[in-house]
Amino acid sequence: MKKINFKTLSFLGAILFGLVLLWPANHASAASLYLSPSSGSYEVGASFSVSAYVSSAHQAMNAASGVISFPADKLQVTSLSKSGSVFSLWAQEPSFSNSAGTVNFEGIVLNPGYKGNSGRIITINFKIKAAGSAPVSLGSGAVLANDGKGTNIISGLGSAKFSLKEKAEIPVVTLETTPEVAPTSEVKPTTETTTVASTPQISSDTNPDQNSWYASSNVNFSWNLPSDITAVRLAADKEPDSAPVVSYIPPIKEKSLSDMEDGVWYFHVQFKNKKGWGEIAHYRFQIDTEKPTDFSIVSASTNLATDTQPKFIFTANDKTSGIDRYEIKIDDGEAIVWQDDGTHQYKTPVLAPGNHTLAVKALDKAGNFLEQSNFFSIESLPVQTLPINPVVKENVNLSPSLIIFNILALIISILALVFSTFLFTKNLKMQKKDGKKIKETELKLHRVFRVLKEDVEREIAMYEKTKKKRRLKPEEEKIVRRLRKDLGLAESYLDKEISKIFKK
Repeated sequence: MKKINFKTLSFLGAILFGLVLLWPANHASAASLYLSPSSGSYEVGASFSVSAYVSSAHQAMNAASGVISFPADKLQVTSLSKSGSVFSLWAQEPSFSNSAGTVNFEGIVLNPGYKGNSGRIITINFKIKAAGSAPVSLGSGAVLANDGKGTNIISGLGSAKFSLKEKAEIPVVTLETTPEVAPTSEVKPTTETTTVASTPQISSDTNPDQNSWYASSNVNFSWNLPSDITAVRLAADKEPDSAPVVSYIPPIKEKSLSDMEDGVWYFHVQFKNKKGWGEIAHYRFQIDTEKPTDFSIVSASTNLATDTQPKFIFTANDKTSGIDRYEIKIDDGEAIVWQDDGTHQYKTPVLAPGNHTLAVKALDKAGNFLEQSNFFSIESLPVQTLPINPVVKENVNLSPSLIIFNILALIISILALVFSTFLFTKNLKMQKKDGKKIKETELKLHRVFRVLKEDVEREIAMYEKTKKKRRLKPEEEKIVRRLRKDLGLAESYLDKEISKIFKK
């Protein structure tokens, strides 16, 4: 008889004891996702339901996700139901794709989580399209423990398989019957008056006009809810005629959506009563929360400094709803609304000489806006409006007082020119014109002053001729002498100011 090796036996015993200790701990943390029913036999054209469940008997879980696959050529998902789900929040609303043959879910159970063997997640309603074998399985999934770490404790993914058969034809049997004799008194048979569920009437207090844009990403919807309605389906997407997929039992009559992306959306509602599901109602809503971009203002006038009705070109873009209008304010005036005629060019009203501010808001169709300002100056005496060759009527006899009045008017014009030179100095500093433009302006200013000076000299010559016919009063002669002196001072001042401008 072979002797027992006690050392080997002790070593094997220690290993077995360790496995016994480890097995309950591993088993305790196991969780799984499975489908129920897992099998069945159905006919083409019929409908049936399959529910996804979570099992986590030994440890509380607080989140689960999964992708369920089905043969798209044999089965079609008609709707998903969250009724009776252990999930209280959804990280993503359950969804399906009949073209890809998939159903997706991702939900959360609030603290203390779920612990048990049969926690329903969602119910899938299938319609049978063709005969054959239809495997339905959980291709991927996760179950997270409520341990503060989000540990994935999944240990198994379930599957199901269904047998789909062609619909059996029921033979039609024709029976020969004796025609009935009409009763002497007519009896009206009773008929059931219940009809298929009505079409919902959707409204929104946040987005009342389906063709308008709104700047808020939060949207509220409500609808009528007749007394015979037993369930409601809802969906929100960017397709105008989608079928809603999320069911609410008992039915609800309002829904709020938050943090929606910019763009054109559609909200879908469908009612169900004892006769079945009714027509789907669709509601369009448009969201634009972003302000316009790339807004600029450019002068379109040939000479902005001398144009009393300057023109400006506005360029702005808005990627979602588009530019709707401009709000324009000049200096401290009232803001006006201006609609672009396609040229993007705006012409101001007639403006007085001086400095001006043009403030413009570019607004999109949701009311978001971007603001820009433009500063410009208009000269007090545009050069092109002055007479180059004034006509003097030599044979007209004017009174000395009228001559003096004319000379005064010309002196005022000279002073206006001096003032415009001051404004032009500021304008040069703002716009930083090039050397060629400065030289042209210098020649124009000298030419204007020379014309004004010649006018004054002509008026004084007229005075000299008139003086021989009538002796002037002392005060009139004093005025003439002062005019000559002032003319000289004005010329000296103007030359000095022009020199300052062109030295800077």
